[in-house]
Amino acid sequence: MFGTVAAPTIIRFGRRFLRQLPCVEWCKPLGPRILTTEVSFVLLHSTNLEVQVKETKASVTSWTTVLMLSGQQSASQSAAWSEYNIPLSAWIGDTVFVRFVAGRNNQTSTYAQWSLDDISVKQAPPCPKPQQFGVVGTTSNTATLAWAAGGSAPWVVRYGVLGIPPTGGTRVVANSNPFVLTGLNPSTTYSVYVKDSCAGSVSQWVGPLQFTTDCAPSATPFYEDFDGTDFAVGVGVTPGTVAPCWSRSTVQGYYMTPGPQGFPNSLTGPSADHTSGIGKYLVSVVTSTLGATNFADVVTPALSTVPLDTPEVTFWYHMYGADITGLSLEVYDGLQWSQVWSATGQQQNANSDPWLKAIVSLAAYQDDTIK
Repeated sequence: MFGTVAAPTIIRFGRRFLRQLPCVEWCKPLGPRILTTEVSFVLLHSTNLEVQVKETKASVTSWTTVLMLSGQQSASQSAAWSEYNIPLSAWIGDTVFVRFVAGRNNQTSTYAQWSLDDISVKQAPPCPKPQQFGVVGTTSNTATLAWAAGGSAPWVVRYGVLGIPPTGGTRVVANSNPFVLTGLNPSTTYSVYVKDSCAGSVSQWVGPLQFTTDCAPSATPFYEDFDGTDFAVGVGVTPGTVAPCWSRSTVQGYYMTPGPQGFPNSLTGPSADHTSGIGKYLVSVVTSTLGATNFADVVTPALSTVPLDTPEVTFWYHMYGADITGLSLEVYDGLQWSQVWSATGQQQNANSDPWLKAIVSLAAYQDDTIK
C-alpha cells in the first residue's frame, strides 16, 4: 500500500532536467518494495539518466542514486521501451521521494528527449525477472543473448519463429550468461524469451526479443569494391543502400553510405575512389549536425576463413577532415567484437592525397566464421 501527498514537480536548471514523483509512503513494512519503470531514450544528445531516492525527513538532505544510465538507450523512436526494476529494500517502512534526473551534452540540442511511462512502486516478487535482455551478436546459425540476472543460473530460454508466445517454440536451459543459441537458420527472424530461477521459484518471462540471423557465410577469398548495383548512392541527403548481408547501425545524423556523396565538400573526404578513380566507395556522411551520433559503422557479411592458411584483411582508407576522431577495425567471432586495428585523427591533408593501405592479420580467426 502507498499513498501520495504531493503533486509531481518539474525542476529545471542549466541543462539538467529533473522529474520528481509524489511522496510515496509505505503504510506497513511488508517486505522489500521494488520501483518499476519503463525508460526510453529515443533520440541523441542525452548524456545520462539517474534515478534517485530520498527520505522526506527534514534531516535527510542527500539523494541516493539507485540507477545510472549513460547515453542513448534506444536506436530509434520505434524501438521497444526498456524496463528497469529497482529494489528499494533500503527504505522499508519509510516515506520517500523518487526523482529522475537527466542531462544532455549539447546546450543547443533538441535531440535529447527522454521519456518515462508506467512507473509503479509495489511489493518485490520472490524471484525478480531478468533485465536489460538483449542480443550481443548473431551469426548465420547462432545468436548470443545476454541479460542482467535477478536470480541465478540456470535460466530458461524459449525461442522460435517470429510471433511465438512464451509457451511456444523450443525450450532450452541456459547455464551461462551470455548464452549462445545454436542450430538456427540463416536469414531468419526469431522471437525469444528468458526467465530467471531463484530458490524455490522462477521469475516471469521477459520478451519477446526479436533478432534476425545473418546470411549464410560468404566464402573466402572475398573482395568488394562497392562498384556493383547493390551499392547505390543516395540522392541529396537521402541515404544510399548497401548490399544484402551488409549492415549499418543507423542511417540518421551520421552514417556510412555509398559515395561519392551528392554534396561534395572540399574540406573533407577523397576526390575519387581508390579502385579506378571513377567508381564508388563507402563514406561517412553528416546530414544533421545537431542529430549526429558519435560513430558511424558498417558491417560485412559473415565470412568463412576455413580455406585460408594465413587469413588477413586488406583495405584502403582515406581520412581527410579536421574533425575526424579516428577509424577502427573490429572483428566479431560469434561471441564478441574485438578491435584489431585503429588510426587516430585525420590521415590525409587534402582531398587529392593518395589513399592509404592497411594489412591486418586475422591469424587468431583461422578456421572461423567472422564479421
